[in-house]
Amino acid sequence: MNNANWNRSIYRFTWLAILGIIFCFVIVSACILALLRPEAFQGMGRALSFPAASANSSLANPNVSKPNEQAIQPTATAQAPVITVASPLTILFAKGQDGGQISKDMITGNQFTVTGSGQAAGKRFSDAFYVYTDRFGNTVKPQLTPAYATLHIDGKPAKAFLEEVPAYNPSHTYKVKLKVWNGTPLTVGIPDDNLSDNTGALMILFS
Repeated sequence: MNNANWNRSIYRFTWLAILGIIFCFVIVSACILALLRPEAFQGMGRALSFPAASANSSLANPNVSKPNEQAIQPTATAQAPVITVASPLTILFAKGQDGGQISKDMITGNQFTVTGSGQAAGKRFSDAFYVYTDRFGNTVKPQLTPAYATLHIDGKPAKAFLEEVPAYNPSHTYKVKLKVWNGTPLTVGIPDDNLSDNTGALMILFS
């Protein structure tokens, strides 16, 4: 082998050796990087992957809507029925027999609650049905008289319109039920004829 051929062989061998060293360096670097930062290779894998199936299915069937293109329909909310309750009716002892009126549409099931107390029989205290003190304010056995100091309906003692008169209640609150009623408005009040010294009030509650 002459010198020229020998030099060319050395030249080729040198370049092959250099390329081999570079290739080995790249492989070793990649292995080290994979060990130290595996997420870099995972990100590269995701970047190179393609959702071919979903893309192809959309192209094959253009009528299929994408999830984010579907219209969202609002859910209808059921409305609860509105129940109207009449405002409480205040009956002042000082207004006498014409304290107010009860109409059919104010009462459910012919029932109502009456509460409160006042003075109509001189200094004696009474509630809707009972006189329960003497003229000095001392507590006495509750009694239904004098009737003019208690609740009246259409000019008569309330007991004439009720299924029953409730027992005395120290809280002066009674739930009562009217007898069969044709719906004609009823006038309620305290029929004392001397109103100048009357105080207090009854309140009828509807439910």
